[in-house]
Amino acid sequence: MITQKYSNMTGYLEAMIASGAFEPGSKLPSQRQLMQQFDLSLGTVQRGIKAMTAKGLLDCRPGDGVYVSARNNCLPLAELKLGVVMSTNNLDTSFCAHAFLGIQRLAAESRVTLELHYLNIIQMTSQDLNRIAESNDAILLLNNYDCNLEIMPQGRPIVGLEMDNMYNGVVSVVSLDPLNAATLATDFFLGRNVSHVRIFNSNTPLHERRGNVFAAIWQEHGTFEFMPPTPPTPPNLSCLDDARHGFFFTGGTCYNNFAKAYRQRHGEFLCHDFPNVISLDGKRLWVPGFEPGPVIKTDWTAAGYAVFEEALRRIRYNGTQARRIYLDVKLEV
Repeated sequence: MITQKYSNMTGYLEAMIASGAFEPGSKLPSQRQLMQQFDLSLGTVQRGIKAMTAKGLLDCRPGDGVYVSARNNCLPLAELKLGVVMSTNNLDTSFCAHAFLGIQRLAAESRVTLELHYLNIIQMTSQDLNRIAESNDAILLLNNYDCNLEIMPQGRPIVGLEMDNMYNGVVSVVSLDPLNAATLATDFFLGRNVSHVRIFNSNTPLHERRGNVFAAIWQEHGTFEFMPPTPPTPPNLSCLDDARHGFFFTGGTCYNNFAKAYRQRHGEFLCHDFPNVISLDGKRLWVPGFEPGPVIKTDWTAAGYAVFEEALRRIRYNGTQARRIYLDVKLEV
């Protein structure tokens, strides 16, 4: 029987392989490490490795370990070619690898060629995208690439995952639904008799929208305050001073940084001492070692499907409008 923990392991490994985080020929973590990371028995880990080996993703070398297959990953030359842009920063803890896995699956079924580019979010320029646009029918941006870019290339469909800025109709954006997420978070806090919530945003347009939407809904029920946008390190733990408050993190990475710093200082999980805490995106469900806590999640592989399908729609129906697409979300405590 396939369990959720089994699927978490195989899904994580497939995503890391698809995105290039685990390169062809590289050695996988040991079976014992996988058992600990995903809370699985040895037999279940071995079953997952066997299934992935049968798919041609892994090579088992008795006495040496398990390696990523060095097979040729190139798709047959097809009529359409999509440029996919990802950042190498924290790829193993990002939703991007899982989204790319979804894109890769549909590309294989559709015989669409993918051209993968690794570009840092902060350092990428419009000139970089212009060069990619010259050789591709569309561009897929997997991350918050609207943080710094003022303009986007014209003449090619562009779809951004976890972006908010549509650049005056140039970019279609796909992200988790901030309204449904805010409603779930509101119900979560009301069920715990919370009256005041502190909102933690990362400094991106997308995370700011999530925080603003939540504040607009929550103000009908209680008070709130926005905390200063938090860089990755070091988090300021002084704001964690009253366990009766609610703490709303608009992104999982921001929450994880706070939770890790808290555990290092106090020796306890943040969600145990501050039970009224919740974060968005659900990274802790698939990233080994992420701090526990309630999350509002979406299916990031399905997000990749949505990005791919939107790109094909805009290619096939040239001139159609860009869209803002929201993904369904669910609460997992």
